[in-house]
Order: sequence, then structure tokens, then C-alpha cells
Amino acid sequence: RMPDKKPPKPYPVATPKGTVQVRDVLKNILSLERIDANVFRGNSQVVPWGRVFGGQLVAQGLMAAGMTVKGITGIRKDENPEKEEEKGAKPPKPNSLAHVVHVAFLRAGDASKPIIYTVERVRDGRSFISRSVHGTQDGRILISMIAQFHANQEGIVHQSRMPIVGDIQDSINADNQAKKSLQSEEDSKKRMFKRFKFKTPPPAEVYIAPAMGSRSGSGRSWMKESLESRGRRQTFWIRSQEKIDPSNAFLQQCAIAYLSDWALATVILKGHGMGTKRRFITSASLDHSMWFHSPPFDANNWLMYDVHSPRAEGVRGFAVGRIFSRSGKHVVTVCQELLVRTEVIEKNKTQIQSRL
Repeated sequence: RMPDKKPPKPYPVATPKGTVQVRDVLKNILSLERIDANVFRGNSQVVPWGRVFGGQLVAQGLMAAGMTVKGITGIRKDENPEKEEEKGAKPPKPNSLAHVVHVAFLRAGDASKPIIYTVERVRDGRSFISRSVHGTQDGRILISMIAQFHANQEGIVHQSRMPIVGDIQDSINADNQAKKSLQSEEDSKKRMFKRFKFKTPPPAEVYIAPAMGSRSGSGRSWMKESLESRGRRQTFWIRSQEKIDPSNAFLQQCAIAYLSDWALATVILKGHGMGTKRRFITSASLDHSMWFHSPPFDANNWLMYDVHSPRAEGVRGFAVGRIFSRSGKHVVTVCQELLVRTEVIEKNKTQIQSRL
């Protein structure tokens, strides 16, 4: 039986007038306030670790960019005031959607304060539209984004194959797994899990898919890869806990952008003996890119998020994620580089501490 959506619990959100409790966090933080034609303000989701969640920055930056694009799917006319067209400018195609987003994370944001997004209208072409976005807080730039929009056109089609993994009813709820791990504090692995992994943002619902089996229960191996590669790979089922307007394709894209920043660091750390050989210190997103290949974009229903880490060196790790619809369509690709600081666990020191 598929897990039902539970009504979201009230959660704190930082607004210009102070912190308020809201149930629809995602809807709240994506409802940007227009301050000027190209300037917007977004509320911040108050999270336990204090820094603004990276997925929020990506989603809000994309929303700000889209609110300056004429004719984008899901944006009302009164949300997108007309600007003076440059001489000789060509009108963009109607029903455009985001097709690529590149984000550089420059500073950590304060989750107790709203964020200002300033958009530069770089280019309005007939087929492609480009926007540059800076997200700032207290006059300091947190993110720098380039977003491009395009109306889907007829052409060639091919895609990668959806991995064969266990279905949602066979998967493990990530929150339950985290809470279960907290029951045994003496295990160093679980202490690391508490510090790092028990951070699922409330609007996201995440299940960890088993690596063997299939959606049809055939028991086939999910991916023919070496142990080295498979050890740094994990597949998740993700969706929004909140109901996102199914008729608003662009809002769905922003919701998926929010969800896409979850769990990438955990996959990078897999296979490195965390808790036994190395100790986790901290992590932070450095940059984040997304390619939206083709509708339907639907954060209301389960999406498969297949993440692997092909490379890590020093304190930087790289992860690639593919997002599939439940029917098997490859809808989004994600790439992210992260700062991941760890340290070697000194065995002698650990043994002495345990004796004490």
C-alpha cells in the first residue's frame, strides 16, 4: 500500500514582520513579494541548523526569475508587469518553462531573516529567455544564478533508462530511519547520522529505496555496476508533503528545485567509513545546476531521485542526480559540488576515551 500524505504540521517561517507558524511552508516561501519590477522578497524557512536551506535559495531564485518572464506557464499577467520592449526585440514564445538553472552558493544565509532577489533581464529571444538573479541578505550576496527559459519544440528524443529499485511500499522512510538511529547514541556512526542526516526539510517527503528488487517485485539487480561505483549511489523516492497546484507547471518546477537539494552530501560520504574511519564535521553546497528536460513536472506525486557520486577530492565532492516520473520518464538532471569536511578518527584516542 502506498503511503498517504499526512497533513503538514505548523512550521516557523521568517517574514519581514517576524516569525510566524504556517502549514504550507513551500507555498509560503515561493509566494514572493514584488518590491519593484525586478526586485522580490521571499520568506525564509526557519530550520534547526540555522543556515538557509540551499533548496529554498534555488527555488526562490528560480521563482524570481520566472516572475519577470512574459507568458511563462503559471504566472499571471498581474504578476508580470509589462516593461518597455527594446527596439527590435522579438516576442518570446508563449508557455515557456525553465530549462536550465545554474547556481553558485557564495555565502551562508541566516534562516531567521527574509531574502531579497534582484533579477537582471539578460535576454528575451524568440526561443530562449535568460535571466540573472542575485539573492541578498543584509546587503551581502548569498547566491548568483543564471536561469534560462524555453518553450518546448518538436525534435529528437532519447533518454536514460529508469533504474529498477524497490517501490515506495518497500522503501524506508528517511525521517523514521533518522529517529531510529537516535535511540543508540553510543554508536559513533549514529552520532554522525544525528548531526548530519537528521535534517529533512518539512515540506519534503523522502523514502530510501532498496538497492535490490524492482518496481514489479521481480528481484532483478537494479544496476550492473562495480561495487566501487554502486557503493556511492543511492536511490530515493521524493515528493512534496504539500499540495502544489497541478495546473501550474512552473510552480511545480520550483517545488522540484527545492526537493533536489536533499541527500546529495550523504551519497558523497558513502563508502568512506564515516563513523569508523572518518568523522563528519560539516558540509555546504558550492554550486547547483538543474536541467528540466520535459514535462510533466509533478512534485505532488512520487519522483525517483537516483543519485551517484563519481568523484571526490580533498574537501570537495561531486554528485549527479537523475529525477524520473513514476512512469519512467527522465524529467530532470541535477549536478552539485559540495564542500564536505571530515577528519580521520584516531584509533588510540578513541580507545582511551571509551575506557574512560
